Amino acid sequence: MRVYLEALENAANVSENTELDFVRLDATGKDEDEVLNDLKSMLDPDKSYIIRKHYCKHEERQPCEVEILETQMIILFKLLISEECRQIQL
Repeated sequence: MRVYLEALENAANVSENTELDFVRLDATGKDEDEVLNDLKSMLDPDKSYIIRKHYCKHEERQPCEVEILETQMIILFKLLISEECRQIQL
């Protein structure tokens, strides 16, 4: 089994015709905290991502499993703050 750490841009924050960012790093036999830090360093700080651990079982002829590690809601947070400020001004 291979293990990957992945970042998938949150689809809620992009327009319909936009391609989502996707980054996958091989974490098989490696320090996962170090791989996770490497992955996060590659991400656009102005976008939000779903960070997940992908257990790839293709070599074993079994289905893969995916575990959500965290969701970064940077853009959504910015939008909520902007909406609160707009409401205060009304």
